[in-house]
Amino acid sequence: MGRKKIRLPLIFVVIILIAYGVNSYVSDMSLSQKEESYVTKVIDGDTVVIGGGQRVRLLSIDTRERGENCYNEAKQRLEELVLLKNITLERDKEDKDRYDRLLRYIYVGDEMINIQMIEEGLAVAYIYEPNVKYRSAFLEAETAARDEGGCVWTNLP
Repeated sequence: MGRKKIRLPLIFVVIILIAYGVNSYVSDMSLSQKEESYVTKVIDGDTVVIGGGQRVRLLSIDTRERGENCYNEAKQRLEELVLLKNITLERDKEDKDRYDRLLRYIYVGDEMINIQMIEEGLAVAYIYEPNVKYRSAFLEAETAARDEGGCVWTNLP
C-alpha cells in the first residue's frame, strides 16, 4: 500500500509563510523599540521617573545606595544629565523588573546615559541575563573607568 500525500493548496502555504514572517518581524521590532519621553524626577543614580509617573531602572549599571560613598555624586550627575529633558528609552529583552520598573537604556540625543555614568566613575557595570545587548561596551567602559579612578572606585563598601 502506498502512502497518501497530503497536498495543501499553494495559497495556504503562502498565507502560513507570510503570517510567520510578519509575526517574527513584529516580535523583533518590539524588542528593539525605542520610545520618547521626559524625566520628571531622579530617584537615585540609576532610577528615574518619566512622564506619566512610570519608574525606569537604567539597564546594565549599578550605583551606590543612600548613605554609601558616591551616592550623592551619582544622583546629582544623573539629575544634571536627564532631569526635565527629553529622552529616548530603549528596551532590551525584559520589559520590567520585579519592582514594576521599566528596564531601559536612556539616551539624551545620541549619548547613552547608562554608559556615561560608568565612564565618569559614578556607576559600575551590572549585566544581568537576558539583558545583554551592549554587554561588551559596558564592560569596556568599566575597565577604562576603573583605570582612571572615580568616586565609585574609592572606599568601596
